[in-house]
Amino acid sequence: MALDLALDRVILDVPDHELAGAAYARFLGREAGAEPRVSNAAVQLGRPAWAPRPGLVFSSEDYEGAVRLLTRRGLPLVPAAAEETGDGRRAAAGVVNGLLLGVVERAEAEPTAGDIAAIDHVVVSTTHLDRIVAVLGGRLGLDLRLEQKMMKVVKQLFFRCQNTVVEVLVKPGLPGKADSIWGIAWRADDIEATHARLVESGVEVSEIRKGHKPGTRVATVKDPGLATPTLVIEQRTG
Repeated sequence: MALDLALDRVILDVPDHELAGAAYARFLGREAGAEPRVSNAAVQLGRPAWAPRPGLVFSSEDYEGAVRLLTRRGLPLVPAAAEETGDGRRAAAGVVNGLLLGVVERAEAEPTAGDIAAIDHVVVSTTHLDRIVAVLGGRLGLDLRLEQKMMKVVKQLFFRCQNTVVEVLVKPGLPGKADSIWGIAWRADDIEATHARLVESGVEVSEIRKGHKPGTRVATVKDPGLATPTLVIEQRTG
């Protein structure tokens, strides 16, 4: 059985829910209180009762089959109570090397408005290359598309699921250090329009610059309320 995992949400630890909610409302150009959701996934501000750590939750059309296979592959999944998920969907999650990994029943995507269209990629930080490959590639079945060096001591890995990419930064450090969410890159259709809106909203944002990937332009958003390093990226076509 091949897993059909798509990113459903990134769960973040936030010290101040009100501050984080306001920051994401400014960033996405939404009303305060709206869930930070774009076309392909969402950010959950704060850990629900069933998620003991920050991390990644993926959706599957075959939830029961995915749970069975992930459990056989050694992922320590614990089912959530129906009332804990907030929307009635079944979910299960477990912690591996300090990073929460979960699966939830897939829901139909709801249309979203705004100039930030989707989560382009999520960044995970680790100190152990073989371990993260075994977890994301071996257990979750994500497709390892690329491994490359970034600077002299940092490696980048890129894993694809159905709707986005998980980028992994492998940095030297203590062998027992926990894996963690290190950042989120959001895709904009028109980065100049997004940049202008953010500046007008009072959000500190860098100048637009060329991205590492050919044909991309990026800008760094410097709002501590977002609770993780945040990048806006535009992929030019043609």
